Amino acid sequence: MLTLLLTVGSAGVQVAKVSLDLSATHPISPYIYGANYPDWNLEKTPFTLSRQGGNRMTAYNWETNASNAGNDYRHQNDGFLGTSNEPGWTVMNHVRPAMAHNAVAIVTVPTAGYVSADKGPDNDVNRTPNYLNTRFFRSYANKPGGRYDSTPKTNDRAVYQDEFVWWLERNRPKNAPVWYSLDNEPDIWASTHARIVQKAPGYADIVANNIEFGSAIKRVSPRALIFGPASYGWAGYRTFQGAKDANGRDFLDFYLAEMAKAERKSGKRILDVLDLHWYPEARGGGERICETKKDSDPAVRAARVQASRSLWDTTYVEDSWIANSLGKKPIYLIPRTMAQIKKNYPGTKLSFTEYNYGGANDPTGL
Repeated sequence: MLTLLLTVGSAGVQVAKVSLDLSATHPISPYIYGANYPDWNLEKTPFTLSRQGGNRMTAYNWETNASNAGNDYRHQNDGFLGTSNEPGWTVMNHVRPAMAHNAVAIVTVPTAGYVSADKGPDNDVNRTPNYLNTRFFRSYANKPGGRYDSTPKTNDRAVYQDEFVWWLERNRPKNAPVWYSLDNEPDIWASTHARIVQKAPGYADIVANNIEFGSAIKRVSPRALIFGPASYGWAGYRTFQGAKDANGRDFLDFYLAEMAKAERKSGKRILDVLDLHWYPEARGGGERICETKKDSDPAVRAARVQASRSLWDTTYVEDSWIANSLGKKPIYLIPRTMAQIKKNYPGTKLSFTEYNYGGANDPTGL
């Protein structure tokens, strides 16, 4: 047992006692040291995994690097992800630095059905008549005939994601694998990307979507790990954000069981990693810890310090609507989810590729 005494602050001494049980060991994945869009200019950057994800990737057109901001910024098409029209420029400029630093890259593959056709003008695409057919191209999992072009055709009003993966595998550095995420937060597409997803997908829809696109990726890159469904949070895990075909079923149970069925049917695993996002709903002093402007408030600090316990502690009950929905019981998110994996699709890995506990400018957020 090792005990550390830490002092913090200049106005008086605050003592924190930390005890470490060095006899209790458990193997951890080397890929937990990851970041979204890491700054490789930082000295001795320790990241082992680099993810290219987020709302911008849902309508990303790999052929020209056009993308759509969704409701993050007035639903506009633009060149935010890359002013260059060189195919795959945005993705390759993410993959190459990652591999130069011996990190594995996760690349998001758009699966929502449409990608941006242009890089402007800078305003809501719905100002353009018939915008869905004029400002977007259809995005497909599979290219008919399966014949891929080193330089994709940009005048056919169609973008093929299997060709995207083929192109990336053909042109990327070969010192590390690339893994693929099946889009980003589909449970809230109808909100974040309302211009291209006008009807919220349900349980059956997203399973079919992930099987189709995941199979296309695996056919081109059989050894790549596939991450899905990149659910945004608790309501997504439980009901896929109130999907009409929920019928009282837990979404993650359903999703895992259906992906297991897909493997039995095809003879090949399509989903390798159950991918979730986690933005805590824990509150302190009436403030949500990850979105408050009161980071130095003692109650907020105390809640933030304790909040990670909801990932693993079967005895800790946080102050949140999630804990309340469980009857004021612990969330213990990781053991809970691992049990669902064991029950429905053993062998599936678990990842949290987005999370934020707030407090970026406070010691409790570091």
